[in-house]
Amino acid sequence: MPDTTIRHSLKWKLWCMALVAALCTAILAGTTLYRSVDGFLQARHNARDIRQFTTVFEAANLISAERGPANALMSADEAQRPRARAWLEQLRRQTDDHLHRLELGAFPPELLAAVHARLDAGRRAVDRVAAQAAGARRDDDIQAAIEAMFAAWDSYFGLIQWQATELMRRDQELTAPLFKTMMLGNLREYAGRLGSYLIAPLAAGEPIPLRNRIEGQITRGRLLELWALLRPSAEALPLDAEFRQLRQQAEIRYFGDGLGLVDRLLAEAPAAGGYSLDAVRFTDRYVATMQPLEALRERLLALTVREFEQREHRALQALATLGLTTLLSLCLLAGLVLAVQRRLFGPLLRAADAVVTLADGAPALPHPRPGEAGEVRRLYHAMAMVSERLMERGRLTRELEQLALTDGLTGLLNRRALDELGERAAASPRRQDCPHLILLDIDHFKSINDGHGHPAGDQVLRELAELMRAQLRQDDHLGRYGGEEFAVLIEGYRLSEAALLARRLRRAIRHHRVRLGGEQTLSISASIGVAGGPGLGWEQIVRRADEALYRAKAEGRDRVRIYRRPPAGEQPSS
Repeated sequence: MPDTTIRHSLKWKLWCMALVAALCTAILAGTTLYRSVDGFLQARHNARDIRQFTTVFEAANLISAERGPANALMSADEAQRPRARAWLEQLRRQTDDHLHRLELGAFPPELLAAVHARLDAGRRAVDRVAAQAAGARRDDDIQAAIEAMFAAWDSYFGLIQWQATELMRRDQELTAPLFKTMMLGNLREYAGRLGSYLIAPLAAGEPIPLRNRIEGQITRGRLLELWALLRPSAEALPLDAEFRQLRQQAEIRYFGDGLGLVDRLLAEAPAAGGYSLDAVRFTDRYVATMQPLEALRERLLALTVREFEQREHRALQALATLGLTTLLSLCLLAGLVLAVQRRLFGPLLRAADAVVTLADGAPALPHPRPGEAGEVRRLYHAMAMVSERLMERGRLTRELEQLALTDGLTGLLNRRALDELGERAAASPRRQDCPHLILLDIDHFKSINDGHGHPAGDQVLRELAELMRAQLRQDDHLGRYGGEEFAVLIEGYRLSEAALLARRLRRAIRHHRVRLGGEQTLSISASIGVAGGPGLGWEQIVRRADEALYRAKAEGRDRVRIYRRPPAGEQPSS
């Protein structure tokens, strides 16, 4: 049809314009936002990875820190033991808590299992030595326990290396901060090991073995080398005054006081009167000198996290700025498209759609808007006249349909409508839709008309219709089947439930009083027949319900009878 062709042509043109606008928008958004979004996501991932690495490294520091109270406990006498034990238990709980958090992450199970195994072995070795009397502890046992704790840290450092490798593989920008963090962590670890090489000899009051001296010198060399490597990189970083102050404190307290304390004990000879410090006091003083190293590492981690979080924030700001610019561009494009649609395509498309809806019998006329052409306004006026005539015709059609399906007196469904519903329900393949029919006939209705007049009879029919409607579900169908005969079509019931409903209707009718005028009231009753069930056609159901109703009438009225399928060879009963 010509109208349909025009409508499709106009829609095609409008969609072409919308497609061009969408392509322009996509190109604009893609070129301006792609790099910004990618940069923001990368910055957010880096900040998250650095925070996660900080948590991972904290556990390494705790494992290393356990050696301080462990060394003190293995060297303590009875008076010193409770303090050392409480200190050790506190650190062990913190270590276990951090390791438990790691188990919730995506770390290789075999690495975590190796860490737990080495840490448990080291702790058992420490506890075995600590359980012995102070005089019975052997230098070799103490040294073996210390080395077992070394092995636990070495095992965990393998997990740190795995995590660092994974992060650097994702983004090489993380390489420098990760290396600095690992170097500071190793610095604290080597400092702790250097002091641990003196614990066993101090506890036993024996000369420091040559092996311990050699290992101590090697560890001391690593410490100085790491410190020298960290100095230029730290000076090049934009670090704050607190970090520089901590670095100066580490230079003075550990590399001055701490290493000086170690050198002094290495130079002493226990045979000439023993060491100037026992193992417990040496541990307390030496661990205190390492505090700036721990503070330095924690400050570097905090500064690194802050730097990557600031990068994330800056990337977010850049993304928001570009997003706002893109949004403004989209708004301008949208405004342009809307202006064209409003003045050119919109009125014609709405007119075409209105013509189609009028042809389909569903009038939905557009109203003239400011800025539309006069020809379009005249078209709308003509369409309004057509719409009014179609609406009038539709109203008359609906009234005729209503009259064809509804009883004029009671407003209920008539027999034709009820039969149509019943046939559809009986033909439904779903078992739960099988219908049941309740046929109800007012007893002695002719005597009501004869004795009180037809208006009283009409009043009885109307009140009975309202009474029954109040007893039914919303999905039940109530209709007037004949003169004084009503029918209830129900679905989703069993026959026994339909019978209960019929009895409830009978009792409600029996107790109802119809007020005819003044003080005069009228009692009524009804005879009811019930039938239905799966596998029956609608005509069969109606016939059986009618037979059950006839039986109720024959047996004295004011009662309910149910049609039941008779056994083979017997007559039907109800």
